[in-house]
Amino acid sequence: MAETRPWARLFAVLLGALCACAAGCAGDDPHSLVLLGTLERDAIQVAAPAFAALVELSVTEGDEVEAGAVLARLDGADMQAALNAEAAARDRALAVLAQVRKGARAEELDRARAAHDAAVATAEGAEIELRRVQGLAQKLIASPSAVDRAETAVREARAQARWRAAALAELREGTRVEEIDAAAAAVAQAEARVAQLQTRLRELELRAPVAGRVEALLYDVGERPPAGAIVATLEPRHPPYAHVFVPEPVAARLRPRQPARVTLDGRPDAFTAHFRFVASRAMFTPYYALTRQERERLVFEAKVELAGEPAMDLPSGIPVRVLVDLSDLAPGPAAAGEPAAGTP
Repeated sequence: MAETRPWARLFAVLLGALCACAAGCAGDDPHSLVLLGTLERDAIQVAAPAFAALVELSVTEGDEVEAGAVLARLDGADMQAALNAEAAARDRALAVLAQVRKGARAEELDRARAAHDAAVATAEGAEIELRRVQGLAQKLIASPSAVDRAETAVREARAQARWRAAALAELREGTRVEEIDAAAAAVAQAEARVAQLQTRLRELELRAPVAGRVEALLYDVGERPPAGAIVATLEPRHPPYAHVFVPEPVAARLRPRQPARVTLDGRPDAFTAHFRFVASRAMFTPYYALTRQERERLVFEAKVELAGEPAMDLPSGIPVRVLVDLSDLAPGPAAAGEPAAGTP
């Protein structure tokens, strides 16, 4: 996350009010527009991904770090325990998938076959008993209720035999495709949960996203920063830029990457630079129904990037002057219905 220091922005805004005057007071170079501002760099903020105790600070303020360097560590004991539980669930799902893919074991088939044979034998015995009871009933030795009980036993034995036969056939056919797909889906779900927790556990180790200098550490070891709270701020090794405000008569005439020069106290030579950003909206508005005199008081925020290795060592926050060659600007015709500049 990039930001500009609030105090520096306020200072630059106040200086921006002087830009219109500076345009006519370019010192010994009347052909240059002078813009006053401050030297800034974008700040990279490193936030806590979760509410956890800070257990280690690996750097101190002012340290130079490379991209990927560890800045701090948050307590990951709870996250590790959750990861272990999800890993166990994943292993269980993998075991179930392997079982359904392999199918029934030989011992299970033997057990199912034996149960089927026993059910068939029971059904045959029930049929023999039914015939015996029917014979006794014809001789009026057995009652009709005894015949009914024997017939019921035959039907139950035959149903049990059919059930055992179906179970044996199911084991012989193997696992259905749908059951294998369901088991595979359970494994994928468990692996996704494990990967998610592994990522969250790695994120508890706060690393520098870019190479730069540690500008600020906002928490001490033992404190518990809330989720999303800024733990460290980095100043990346990027070229600095002059944060200035361009007066309205000039803003529309700036070309993309408009060349400029930047000077500062204590450095006799000017730094080569270019405009990398000019805001599309003016500041200090009403934004409509403005006369030419009113529009000249508007300013547009701009960032002028310095070039060259020497600029990398300049400190942030110092006042600078940006010089723009007026002859290098695009022509600015007068608006329709209004007199040109300098016309009474």
